[in-house]
Amino acid sequence: MRMLFLPKRAQVFLTTTSLTVLSTALTSS
Repeated sequence: MRMLFLPKRAQVFLTTTSLTVLSTALTSS
């Protein structure tokens, strides 16, 4: 729930990073 208190830039950065990691993991499988 801490994400709600983060600045929008932080949210976007974390979301983008998470999506990138997930995509990489799926592609590597």
